[in-house]
Amino acid sequence: MASGARHTIGYFDDGSGHGGTTRYLLELLTGLDRSIFHPVYYGFRPAWWHSKLVERNVEIVLLEPDAPTVPSSPPAPPATNPAKRKKPRLPKTVAWWLGLRHDMNDLVRLIEKRPVDLFHSNNAGAEPAPIAARRAGIPRILATWHVESDYDFGKTAFRYRWLERRCMKSLDHAIAPAEHTKQDWIRRCSLGAAYEKRVTVMHYGVSEDRLVRRRSMAEARTAMGLPQDALVVGSLGRLEPAKGYEYLIQAIPAILAREPRALFVIGGRGYLEESLRQRAAEAGVEHALRFIGFLPEIRDLLECLDLYIQPSLCEVTPMSLLEAGGMCVPLAGSDVGGVSEIILHDRNGLLFPPRDPEKIAAATIALLGDAPRRAAMGQAAREWVRESFNLPAMIGRTQALYQELLRR
Repeated sequence: MASGARHTIGYFDDGSGHGGTTRYLLELLTGLDRSIFHPVYYGFRPAWWHSKLVERNVEIVLLEPDAPTVPSSPPAPPATNPAKRKKPRLPKTVAWWLGLRHDMNDLVRLIEKRPVDLFHSNNAGAEPAPIAARRAGIPRILATWHVESDYDFGKTAFRYRWLERRCMKSLDHAIAPAEHTKQDWIRRCSLGAAYEKRVTVMHYGVSEDRLVRRRSMAEARTAMGLPQDALVVGSLGRLEPAKGYEYLIQAIPAILAREPRALFVIGGRGYLEESLRQRAAEAGVEHALRFIGFLPEIRDLLECLDLYIQPSLCEVTPMSLLEAGGMCVPLAGSDVGGVSEIILHDRNGLLFPPRDPEKIAAATIALLGDAPRRAAMGQAAREWVRESFNLPAMIGRTQALYQELLRR
């Protein structure tokens, strides 16, 4: 690179654009110092959320630039579990290795179209992107670990463990949004104590703009069609097993027995929706549970809440949990992953064990029945999020890490 020229940073994210990982990437690109860095985004084909990259003046490199364009809004999720789609007739293991080889070749071709100084993958774990970047000759490889190692519950076969380890060995450095995530992946892939020097724990940052209430609770509930006298408990996430909503539904009867005004509102889409609705009907609580689908602006729901709940089975750092806390909403969540770095038990919320409807009910009842405690916890949550999950600090630390890696 010529003296005085900007460093090129390549970013890869093949996600659907719905979740917190893409939000993380977009926030980072928004604040990136363009006098020092030039961002390049790699993708396989056009996606609905790429317009947000264009708005941020990001160079986009696609493997299939002439593929049909897509709508400017999120597509509907699959109606069934993607893992249960019809399998090829080849033996499963053979099909997997052939698919990996195909994906790896595509990634190498994609990255070779536009060499960069540093490659930052938004995908790590059982993922080929960092390995492909190494094969394509990129001199520095970085990834952010957005998931815990148990996110894909069924991926325990040797081939997945092999790919995870190869992925981690391809990295010059990694960013872990939580200390638990750092230790989890080092243990999972048997990377050893020396690898810890290659991992920086860096909390997600939340934009102050997203923590500003735009209207009163009464106005927000009117807009969402929610009753004013209800005790509204909300949650946001994909309707998939890892989010633990089946255990929340199992807890609702006990909660309603103590707090009949409780109303549960879940924002998000996914293949489990019909199954979750059926569970609610079987438990006789469908009248107290609403599924409201995808929310382009999650504050529409957060402004309505008396309590935010996160019943997940595994998590790193849920962005919606951060935003709820930052908006003065008291918190309750499973003690998994990095959740305990957001919810300080009995200070800004309550933690409960995962997969435990009885403990979920107890925590929810304790908070719904004590308005002064909720108010105090909401204020504490707001202060903690603004202090420890600061977006400018996250962007500054990430840029400093880029510069450190580029100097090596």
